[in-house]
Amino acid sequence: MGVAEKFFRVAVGSSVIRTKTIDWNALSYTPSNLDELDSPFTEQELFQPIKELPSEKASVPTDSLVSFTKKMLGYNQVRPLASTHGLL
Repeated sequence: MGVAEKFFRVAVGSSVIRTKTIDWNALSYTPSNLDELDSPFTEQELFQPIKELPSEKASVPTDSLVSFTKKMLGYNQVRPLASTHGLL
C-alpha cells in the first residue's frame, strides 16, 4: 500500500453499509444533471475572469504587504528594500 493510499484510508475511512437512507422523493427533491461539471474548462472560461480584473496596480507595497513580509522574512531582511521606497 502506497503512502497516499494509506493516508486517505485513515483520513477518509472505509466504506460502511448503511442501514438507513434518505428518501429524496419524500422531500420532493429532484436531482440535478451535473454531467457538465466533468467537462474541461474552455479557454473563454479561463481568460474572461482575468480580463475582468481591474488593471490598477499599487505603485508601492501596501502596509499589509510590508507587515506580512516583515513577519515572514524578519525585519532586518525587509528594511533595505522597504526603505528604498520610503516605507520605513
